[in-house]
Amino acid sequence: MDAESSIKRRHDPVSMETMGDEGSKSTKRKDVVDSSISEASLLSIEKRRKVIDVSSVSKGKNVVEDVPSKAGESRFFLKDPPTHSVHMSCNTNVEVFKDLKDKLTDKQHKIFGETCFGVFTQMQHCYVQAQILRCCMVRELIESTPDAFLIDINGNELRFSIREFAIITGLKCVGDEDAFKVNCKGRNRILETYFGGSKKIPSKADLIECFTDKNWGLNDADAVKIVVLYFIHTYILSNEKNAVKIPRLHFDLVESGRYVDYPWGKKAFNELIKSMTHKMTFEKKIYRLHGMPLAMQVWLYECCSFVDATLVVKTGNNIPRMLNWMTIESQPSFKELMDGMFKEDNTPVKCCTQHCYISFLHVFKFLLFLYFIF
Repeated sequence: MDAESSIKRRHDPVSMETMGDEGSKSTKRKDVVDSSISEASLLSIEKRRKVIDVSSVSKGKNVVEDVPSKAGESRFFLKDPPTHSVHMSCNTNVEVFKDLKDKLTDKQHKIFGETCFGVFTQMQHCYVQAQILRCCMVRELIESTPDAFLIDINGNELRFSIREFAIITGLKCVGDEDAFKVNCKGRNRILETYFGGSKKIPSKADLIECFTDKNWGLNDADAVKIVVLYFIHTYILSNEKNAVKIPRLHFDLVESGRYVDYPWGKKAFNELIKSMTHKMTFEKKIYRLHGMPLAMQVWLYECCSFVDATLVVKTGNNIPRMLNWMTIESQPSFKELMDGMFKEDNTPVKCCTQHCYISFLHVFKFLLFLYFIF
């Protein structure tokens, strides 16, 4: 067991960054680092000891004080979860792969399969079971940040960060988004040909209409470009249909081909975490999930020691992990989930390589995967 844990730590995508030369210096710096951390922690605790988030209280959020938890004190963001019915709104188009088969020719579908998003065409049918995300928000810990969503299940703390998101989705999650910004005053052929000119900012609804009507005709190259935009904005970045405008940058990236290098995973992760972290209140009745909720849902499947086979089944052991799961019941109820996957019965939660299990037979494949996405 120790040997297995050691190997997993060596192949952990974050741990690897601190190995090598730094390992030889860690012992020498230990006392200095420990001392610095202790002093900084004490100072931070003293400053925050009696501070309460007044704005959160005024909005009806039942939160705990931002101080270290005492024995037996709740660390949950919500002390008392809402008892009324809560609606979770999600606009992920889980039928996108059926849409592609219906609208594209065999040649066009093959070209899309060779893009950086082509691996998703191997997905099993997987619904967004939105009440799972509600369960996560109910079990959210106060320590959640914009960089990581923390939950507690059966006394086990689980952390969903961009590393877990990358392993689950395979999307590129590193890179500076600002480095891709260009002069948007120039002409864009896709905008001029299909959306009424470069000065108009199309909405998501306009993009869906263009895809549905197959406005590209017999132009295979343009067909794939429209499909890439459609896939990004209906599956990876799931936002409301009529309220969202497609950024001009996205059209420029697709037209130039630079979209393959853009950190779509980073953007989707940030939008998802922003829509969930510290958002649930006792009174609110509707929550809108953005980004890619399926990533957190599949991550939870991978973490849980018990997954009800009437809800979802595992069909493989591939990378990225999203390819391995097929939902059986599309929309399980909140009570059904809290009495099942989230039940407080002291069942241990599987926590391998930051909650994403990687067997010995897949270590080499996993490292190759990380090499290409990072």
